[in-house]
Amino acid sequence: MKVDQQGFLYWANFTIGNPPQKLSAEIDTGSADLLVLTNKIETCKEKDCQGGIFNPEKSDTFKWGDEQVSNSFGSGQSWKGEYANDTFTLGSSTLDSFQFVGVIEYNATNGGYFSVFGVGIYSLENAETKYPNLPYALANAGEINTPAFSLWLNNETHGEAVVVMTGFGTTSGGKTSELDFKARPVLLDSGTVQSRLSLNMTLHLIKTMKVSMDEKLGAVAPCNTSSKETLDFTFGDLTLNVLLANFLAKIPVKSGVDGVAYCKVVYYEDSTSIILGDDFPRGAYVVYDWGNMEISLAQYNSEEAEDDIHEIIRDVPGASAATGVPTMYLKFDQPAESAGTEVPTELPTITATPLSTATGSGTGSVAASSTAAGDDEDNGATGSLPTNLMCMMLLTFIFNVVLLA
Repeated sequence: MKVDQQGFLYWANFTIGNPPQKLSAEIDTGSADLLVLTNKIETCKEKDCQGGIFNPEKSDTFKWGDEQVSNSFGSGQSWKGEYANDTFTLGSSTLDSFQFVGVIEYNATNGGYFSVFGVGIYSLENAETKYPNLPYALANAGEINTPAFSLWLNNETHGEAVVVMTGFGTTSGGKTSELDFKARPVLLDSGTVQSRLSLNMTLHLIKTMKVSMDEKLGAVAPCNTSSKETLDFTFGDLTLNVLLANFLAKIPVKSGVDGVAYCKVVYYEDSTSIILGDDFPRGAYVVYDWGNMEISLAQYNSEEAEDDIHEIIRDVPGASAATGVPTMYLKFDQPAESAGTEVPTELPTITATPLSTATGSGTGSVAASSTAAGDDEDNGATGSLPTNLMCMMLLTFIFNVVLLA
């Protein structure tokens, strides 16, 4: 699958139609339909819609279906469309009469207009009668052996599934500190650019790492943090160490202290759930195996090394079942935390001021909002999981976790 990094989002390049029309779409494992923007969308006639627009009238093999669908994303976008079928090509693989949604109306308050390349579990489809979406269609056609794929974001600046997280801590300057953390399901979501950390998790960062509070910006840290500064996520007997730098977002107006640029730690003060977005797999390897209903995780090796890629025949090569994962855990959507909902006054504070364009540097991604708690508008892809499907997925699927050797 050819994927391009374009700003915040990761895109898949493909064609639809005969003759083929070149298109690009945001990769999203939190949804299961391929949503394709069409020339029916009035807004796309007035402004640019990213990734190209599909014109059904120019395809000899296009057919509209008989089911209309609509939905919305958590970040405010809403769409309406109809199921359709046409020739679909991804790389060297071609599927005849592939089913997708031709989007005819699209409304976005933020984040732009673009097609969505849904590769999630098929139960997330909007269709009343479920159909083989892309991973399953490729497997059925013999193009791949099993409906599985891997995701790794190469520690540059998408996958969604639910796994049980059993611990959280930090490592700073060689010293590890663990938060009193109760096991709970967390969401792995490629449609969320920046992870949704709870306030208590963020307070732990401030207490144990080089993170401070700014009165206007909230939690901030130097943009160029050390490779020894990591957030440590535990899944049973596996702990993944992900660089703090991955979780930092640039401030729209570059600001800092004494010439040192500071970036924002995005968190959600009232959040009752934890979502691990694109910043998490920049420090991990993740394999989504829909055929076996498993998620495989492994620590990303930052040392320069050649890729060792293996084809998935039936099971994920080198994976073993995780141990130490409890059978009882908190539900995903928690009641509001009873402690830590206010920032203690004794925490380290700074006052960041604007820096000249020639001063300081940053490595984080740009944050569109400077509110302390963050919000879904901090990125164009946040909330790509359709709101009315989230509960269904969480209640139905708690995926097995397996560890990659």
